[in-house]
Amino acid sequence: MPAPIERQSIAAPSDDAIASELSKAFLVPLGSRSYSKQYAQLYDYRLAYLKKRILPRAKSRWVDNFEAFSQSQSQPLSQLDSSDAGPSNGATKLSMDEPPKFVDRILDVRQGDICYVVGNVYCAMPLKPDVLEDLTREQWLAPQPVRSKFVDYARDELFIEDQSGRVKLVGDAIRGGTALRSMLITGVVAAVLGTETRAGDFDVVDAVFASLPASSPSKPLTSAKNGRAKHEGAAQDQWVVLMSGLAIGGEAALESELSMQVLVEYLSGELGGDDDRSSASNIVAAVIAGNSLAPPTRTEEEDKPKRYGQDQPTFSSAPTLALDQLLTDLCSTMPVHLLPGERDPASTAVPQQPIHFALLPRAGRFDSLHRHTNPAWVSIGDRKLLGTSGQNIDDVFKYVDETDDARIEMALRTLEWGHLAPTAPDTLWCYPFKSTDPFVLKHRPDILVVGNQPAYASAVYKSDGEAAAGEDDDTEDKGCRVVLVPEFAKTKQVVLLNLSSLETKLVCLETPL
Repeated sequence: MPAPIERQSIAAPSDDAIASELSKAFLVPLGSRSYSKQYAQLYDYRLAYLKKRILPRAKSRWVDNFEAFSQSQSQPLSQLDSSDAGPSNGATKLSMDEPPKFVDRILDVRQGDICYVVGNVYCAMPLKPDVLEDLTREQWLAPQPVRSKFVDYARDELFIEDQSGRVKLVGDAIRGGTALRSMLITGVVAAVLGTETRAGDFDVVDAVFASLPASSPSKPLTSAKNGRAKHEGAAQDQWVVLMSGLAIGGEAALESELSMQVLVEYLSGELGGDDDRSSASNIVAAVIAGNSLAPPTRTEEEDKPKRYGQDQPTFSSAPTLALDQLLTDLCSTMPVHLLPGERDPASTAVPQQPIHFALLPRAGRFDSLHRHTNPAWVSIGDRKLLGTSGQNIDDVFKYVDETDDARIEMALRTLEWGHLAPTAPDTLWCYPFKSTDPFVLKHRPDILVVGNQPAYASAVYKSDGEAAAGEDDDTEDKGCRVVLVPEFAKTKQVVLLNLSSLETKLVCLETPL
């Protein structure tokens, strides 16, 4: 039996109060839940808040640096084809001797004037599910198959709207397949530059999004130099294990139980050689990003006659008990941050509320178990981690004609949009908030974790200012580290994240058959 390892302990987070306050935005107390409200106020708040961040970026790109922007375009603004943009006689040409102007209301845009407006993007997609069509469809028709994609560039139409009205977006810059077209999906707040055509549409040349807010000067991020100096005296760096899609139970219950045992033994230092044990001793926390349970399976035959009031429960409680045991084993060695997922016993609409403590009677007695919402802000050391179980990226995936390999780009786009789940509430179920939108990124995360993805991927998001500042200095950890965590049940993989350098490492825990 191997000797017990000496596990590193993590210091109390310096910004724990900030993360706790941020997480409160995702909490919806049971007594205050009301689903009778409309979603218009949520969209209005989203537009009003992000518009304040978009306008300075749009002014900097199109007004302050007008000459540089004009020269960078393949079709200079001064040479735009205005045959459809001017008056009915088509004699007037567009003049771009001066930078474009901002128009506060979409309905105030005038034909022939190159300007920019800010609004919510809406994509009219015929393939998207429509509840009104479902209700009016004849009942005897077979249900339509679930689509993995809603996109059809030949028929989809883009609009931008604010409180004053709506206008259709056209132009080669947003043609299907372009990079800018992939950025414009339903719910995104954007500033678009262009001019109104004779048909009343808005010919788009470029677009700007909110991006992340600037880092707080009162709590600067630890630089890579300072991080290395801080850990020179330490034996090893501190790591966090990221996992999702454990899928405990289900049809492959025996294989799942074996995989969970191997996972616990690895994290507790009871599996592998000296190097593995040394690596496990440096893991200071675990983050489980949703779908901890497999889809439920019935415990009785379908053809058994039903007797009202006398039937036994048709679903087994064994997976929940196995999850409780797993969390108990992990909580005895390290802090565990548990997020609910699409298949977990939690609310369906996002933000999902924490898994109830009554379902985890043994693990719930540990102070090291932290039950979070989905999404959730988590403080680990000096880092702010924003975690989600992946429903937001899965929904964005349906709006673009891209493969699974581009999911890391979709996660990076959420940071560029300044919004974690723009498709909520259009196609992603969402609670009808009245005076706020908790998915707006009001603070800058150090780490963005997206769970339950087909494959592992990692990248660093940097805004324009950070990219310019990082060219000359050696600040490796500037920006936000984005990590896609694969489903453990399918890949047997977990991700290790270094809190100092934000380096990531993939670990495979294959079990013998």
